[in-house]
Amino acid sequence: MSRSAFRWAVALVLAVPAYAAEAPPRERATAGGDLAWFQGERLEISGTMRTYLPLAIGPGRGVYLDLDARTSIERVAGDFKFLVEDLDYTVEVGFKQRAARFTRLPLRAFAGQQGTQRVDADGEPFVRYVGGGVASAGYRRRDTGLRWRADAGVVLEQRQVRADGLLRGKLDFTSRAGRGFGSGLGFAVEVDGLLDGSDFRGDWRGGPHRRFALGGGVALRLFAHWIESRHPLGLGDSGLTIGLDLRETDDGSRPPGAVPDVGGSLATGGGEGRLAARLLVRVLSPQLTARTRLAAEVDANILTAADTGELYYLYHFGVEQTRGPLIGGVYFYHRSNHQLAEPNDAVTAINVLETGVETRGWDRPGRDAARTLEARFRAGYLIDSNFGERRRWHARGGLRWRVPLARDRVAPFVLLEAETGDVDRRLYALGLAPAAAVELRVEYREDDQFFGRDRDALLLTTHVGF
Repeated sequence: MSRSAFRWAVALVLAVPAYAAEAPPRERATAGGDLAWFQGERLEISGTMRTYLPLAIGPGRGVYLDLDARTSIERVAGDFKFLVEDLDYTVEVGFKQRAARFTRLPLRAFAGQQGTQRVDADGEPFVRYVGGGVASAGYRRRDTGLRWRADAGVVLEQRQVRADGLLRGKLDFTSRAGRGFGSGLGFAVEVDGLLDGSDFRGDWRGGPHRRFALGGGVALRLFAHWIESRHPLGLGDSGLTIGLDLRETDDGSRPPGAVPDVGGSLATGGGEGRLAARLLVRVLSPQLTARTRLAAEVDANILTAADTGELYYLYHFGVEQTRGPLIGGVYFYHRSNHQLAEPNDAVTAINVLETGVETRGWDRPGRDAARTLEARFRAGYLIDSNFGERRRWHARGGLRWRVPLARDRVAPFVLLEAETGDVDRRLYALGLAPAAAVELRVEYREDDQFFGRDRDALLLTTHVGF
């Protein structure tokens, strides 16, 4: 199929009219992500993390925070180093209102920023925009049948890119197929682009998928999609991508241990002229035995600076066992360090095989009267490192104490974290937890792995769990 024909085919499908349906019940926070092998000219791997945090403010209306972060990897070098090309992101806050009774379709008004942070290279282009959109009823609540959404916006500010407006659309159809571990076949098409006068430049994506319902509102998709990328803030490569997508919808209960559990936290803040952001996503498999599960965690961090920004990823993969209030396991731990929006030819990393124990709910923000004291301790063997490999032992740990005073209202706490071995890292924080999944922190970070001249930072941050 020619590029022009592909574009018109996607546009035609996206033009299919919606049908009326009953409005979904109140939404809840969801998370998900995908990992794909990319057959293009430059990229080899693409991974995306998504979070959606809604807050109802009345019948049929609410506000929300929507965050997508995609990492594009040019190739995987030796010693488990990832040569990351860039970090694409979209951050959006909005207001959602169910439309008139005759349609019951959710309408949205939003403001956001879409951009690219070059990794180990110069440049950080972005656009800031306002806009509106409409979606099929229950777009986020279900994962089968016909689902669609369409957005349009006006660009208010831009950097290193020319644009007047934006257009986005998606149509997804998946057949319904039984209960439990049922599966369904489907097809999805999507477009995301910027308008510069009459010139439209976008990323076009489409192809088949097979869905496996894992229960409890969690689904796994295996997909094969063709991507044609012309978006100045998009993927930047065209070709075939094959991968898997783990997603939550907000339907169904989640029996403990019966289905995969996707959760994590989102944090942002700043101090001393620096900005910080963190997105942590943790995935637990269904139970392999009565107490054993597989665990995977991706912890992405950004910290800006006057000389060079920091982008670092912490990955954890392992097998865990739960015994009462404690969780023990064996893990592979990887940290990859990059410079943000600055040229850099010295990507650094550490790789550790470790074992450890932690309390349930460790690193989960918010107040909980049942969780007064939380702790984590892990120790292991350093496989390799870019910091001299002077020490082969490696240890990490943390302690959080929630002050009993008024813990049912504001829940003040103290948090200490440390990592030592070939390199050192420290974090000290004082905070308040005014809600079940919200924390406000004053934190001090000290990290030997930072590229910038300032190896420490004093920050005020907000953390939201999902």
